[in-house]
Amino acid sequence: MALFGLDLWQWLLPILIGVVSGLVTNAVAIWMLFHPYRPVRWGPVQLLPQGAIPKEIARIARRIGETVAQELLTSEDLGRALASPAFRAQFDQALREGLDRLLTRELGPLRPWVPPAHEAEVEAALTNVLRKVAEGIRVYLRGPWVRRHLGQLADAATSDLADRPLGDLLTPALRADLRAGAARLWAGLRASPELHRLVQGAVARGLAAWAESERPLRHYVPATAVRVGEALVARAVPWALERLSVWLARPTTRQRLEEWLRRASDDVLAAQRPWRRWLGRAFLSDRAVARAAAALERSGLDELAAALHDPELQGDLARAIDTAVERALDRPVREWMAAWPPERRAQWESSLAERIVAGLHHPEVEAVLLGVLERGLDSLAALRLRDVAVLLGPEQARELAHRSVAWLADALASPRVGDRVEKLLVAQAPALLDVPLGRPIDYLPPDAVARAEALLADPLWAVVQRRVPAMVARVPIAELVERKLLDYPLSKVEALIWRVSGKELVLIVYLGGFLGAIVGAAMLFTVSWPAALVTLAAFLLASLVFVNVKG
Repeated sequence: MALFGLDLWQWLLPILIGVVSGLVTNAVAIWMLFHPYRPVRWGPVQLLPQGAIPKEIARIARRIGETVAQELLTSEDLGRALASPAFRAQFDQALREGLDRLLTRELGPLRPWVPPAHEAEVEAALTNVLRKVAEGIRVYLRGPWVRRHLGQLADAATSDLADRPLGDLLTPALRADLRAGAARLWAGLRASPELHRLVQGAVARGLAAWAESERPLRHYVPATAVRVGEALVARAVPWALERLSVWLARPTTRQRLEEWLRRASDDVLAAQRPWRRWLGRAFLSDRAVARAAAALERSGLDELAAALHDPELQGDLARAIDTAVERALDRPVREWMAAWPPERRAQWESSLAERIVAGLHHPEVEAVLLGVLERGLDSLAALRLRDVAVLLGPEQARELAHRSVAWLADALASPRVGDRVEKLLVAQAPALLDVPLGRPIDYLPPDAVARAEALLADPLWAVVQRRVPAMVARVPIAELVERKLLDYPLSKVEALIWRVSGKELVLIVYLGGFLGAIVGAAMLFTVSWPAALVTLAAFLLASLVFVNVKG
């Protein structure tokens, strides 16, 4: 069958040769872009040259790096990108999420994070930090705001708890703690060597105050004791006089009277001159002294014993004693103390202090004090703070509150409290390494993330805008890109190009086939112009359709 003077094989043979040649040529060309990675040699003879990309990879990497650094990623472009509202929104979101993750992360103990060789250093650092914390607490406790805060707390507590009975506050556990604390305090006070010094100092100050006091002795003696003393005197005077009369009636009284007269006569004669002493001895012999004692016994002693039983004499004597006691009680204490010599005063001071200390060491004292505390707590349990204020009066209540606040503030500001706080904190340094830290958000206010974002966002944004472009300008982007491309495996480069442009590369191979077909159609001009024109037009139209469909 002939068409335009050509058989079918004459039509197909040049076209088939052109298509195969075009397909193979383009496929080999694309393959040789990447292959072989190294030249193929047989001895000194090079069979296949190195692929285009493997051969020129160094120059390609350098050109790409220069292009990226000079045209694609400049500091001006980065600055404009960083200043865009979209990047600011992403920056704020990233900051918010980072703060949220940081503050809500559950943190365990520090010890697993610290190498054993550095535990001592970390503990020393924690100790220094805790000492600084203790110093800050000292400064706070010594500041004026402590009194203000304590006063505010006292006012708030007074207003909130004014109508509640103190029994609600004095719970059984609190009362037990108070009793145990009082017992420990008393035991420690008794065992302290400072107790005797404190008591002796208090006694010395009391005696010194008495030595300058113009108040009468009656001011320091309870009225009950005065009345009891008067009653005892009223009962004791008759009894004493009766006992005296009984004593005078005893036979031994005459013997003692003779001894007394003999000593008295001897003392009188011893003070005289010798001749008077001899003369007195002649008249005051032992017999004369005995007769004088017998006469005194028969007359004076009997009358004296009878007079002692007289109720009127007893009443006069009791009244005289009462008057003397009243006068003594009305004398200023200063006069009593002035009559004491320094030795006696020191003896009284030492003896009184020792007796007080010995009394405080008695076991019954602790029981009495705890009983007083228990009864006091029972009495307080039925009262309200408002009742206490009413009992004290407005002025006294305010004064008590102010003094309590001042006392507590002074106690907190004392060096002893500061030292105790420092010792307590420093002692916890090793244990802090084993304490789980927990979530930081638990130690912060509920809006800590928002407040931290508001505090950090603008300063960090300003740093990014000011520093990042300048830092990027100093970064050798071209060298970094070149180095990364050179280090990237060629197989991965080939796979990346095929993954990105595989469709286009296959299209190039197919276009090579169409181009070969057109060349084969052009070869028909040598045998038949009409056949060549028809075939050429058909393949041009087919190639255009294929390019538009596949491209």
